[in-house]
Amino acid sequence: MNPFLWDDIGSADPAVYDDYCAFIGNRKITVENSLDIAKGYVQTIDYADITEAFLNVDREQWEKGCREYLSTEHKGADDSK
Repeated sequence: MNPFLWDDIGSADPAVYDDYCAFIGNRKITVENSLDIAKGYVQTIDYADITEAFLNVDREQWEKGCREYLSTEHKGADDSK
């Protein structure tokens, strides 16, 4: 599922990326709603370790990390999806 493993925009498992895109649909992802969206997606997959990890994510730290990532040149920045 790691989106940073390869240089392209997908994930290490293209089927996971396709499922995630289908889950997102037409929703706009913002820093403020991204954790809730991620938690929602995690609930649709069957990986107990990932589900458990997301239970303890601190919203403030998540949003800070998102802002830091988005403030630099990053993968997907010019993607129209």
